[in-house]
Amino acid sequence: MIIENPDGSVRFRVYLPDAGSVQILGDFTGWQDSPIAMRPCSGGWWEAEAAVPPGDHLFSYLVDGERWLPDYAAHGVRANPYGGWVSQLSIHRGGLPLAA
Repeated sequence: MIIENPDGSVRFRVYLPDAGSVQILGDFTGWQDSPIAMRPCSGGWWEAEAAVPPGDHLFSYLVDGERWLPDYAAHGVRANPYGGWVSQLSIHRGGLPLAA
């Protein structure tokens, strides 16, 4: 799940009780160039906060360095060119997203 904070940052949370490590990779991290490490929280949850620029983005979680996992509680998912799924994230600071 993703939560936009009042300060403009985004909180990412995912439930992965058996994971040893979780990272966020997306177009806003250069994918594997600058992944964001998540920290384990109580009850099997992992969490991280990040500054994400306004606009539409794609991201995924990388679990234990080998399993890609989309966030179905984000702003949507779409197929990627590798036969899997990636999450969509729409950041619209200063107002609500425009209706299509």
